[in-house]
Amino acid sequence: MRIILKDKLEIIASEFRRMYYSNLILYFLLSILAMIILIFYMNYKEITLAYEDYTRVQDLYENEEDMKEDLERNDYNMVEENGTYMVENPISYYNEQLKTLLFVNSPDYTLTQIFEAGIIFFPIIFGIFGLLLGCADYKTKIIKHKVARVGRKNYYLSKISTSMITILFFFLIMIIISKLAGIIMYNVICNKIPVNDFSSHNLSLSSNVLMQFIFMYFISIVYSSVGMLIGVLTKGAIRGVILIAAYAYAVPVFSKFDLKNSYYFIMDQLCDFYGVIKISGIKDSSILISMIIIMGFLIFTNITIYLVIIKRSAYE
Repeated sequence: MRIILKDKLEIIASEFRRMYYSNLILYFLLSILAMIILIFYMNYKEITLAYEDYTRVQDLYENEEDMKEDLERNDYNMVEENGTYMVENPISYYNEQLKTLLFVNSPDYTLTQIFEAGIIFFPIIFGIFGLLLGCADYKTKIIKHKVARVGRKNYYLSKISTSMITILFFFLIMIIISKLAGIIMYNVICNKIPVNDFSSHNLSLSSNVLMQFIFMYFISIVYSSVGMLIGVLTKGAIRGVILIAAYAYAVPVFSKFDLKNSYYFIMDQLCDFYGVIKISGIKDSSILISMIIIMGFLIFTNITIYLVIIKRSAYE
């Protein structure tokens, strides 16, 4: 038993060494970093443009009292005229928009906006990660040596363990970088925009960040398992990447029993989407049904991966 455990841990360690020396960990860390930079940049552009619009409207007022009166009304309406939407009381509209965007860019919302971005990026990032983890040993023909050393069951468990540990590592690095970047970006915004003029808001988080973290980590494992299944079945990366990308970005939500809809529905309950990331087209469902569907996919993919590893010859 101790020998098997030692060998299994050695295989997990060898997986990390392979990912490290092949720069796989570096590539995925860079993809996560690119996602973080993109989200912060998009939010920064949105708030600076909103402030420019606010100051442009502000300049239209002949005296400050009229502007204060419109701001104190604290209401605005969208009116359609000849197919064009007009904003009544635009100074109030941009004032409320700036309050929201300042909250989005604040350190309190940093991790939430990254998890919201994950709804778009995590399926492709961790799906491809699982795909490469699943097909790597078939491409290098090393699977026969690993299976002979620890057996098929322990080989499967080592793959799943490697996936879960690595994804957790990615998440921890992502959180550290995001928090630091969020503080820096908020200070940059404070130097550009008079934050105190727009500081009062009634916004709050729908759920705590820990719940968002747990769910996004869980869903990343699900997509990693889906990717690993594709990798084990196809033994190659190119077709798998195409399949994962097509499902993530091209295939629409068909029903409330769709994996993507279940994922979106729960995220919509956990997050507020005040920032640049929005989701639409969600079919009405429930937390229970959505979790059953997601768990079903996770169980199905892992059972299928296990059966393929057990039944298929390692010498194919």
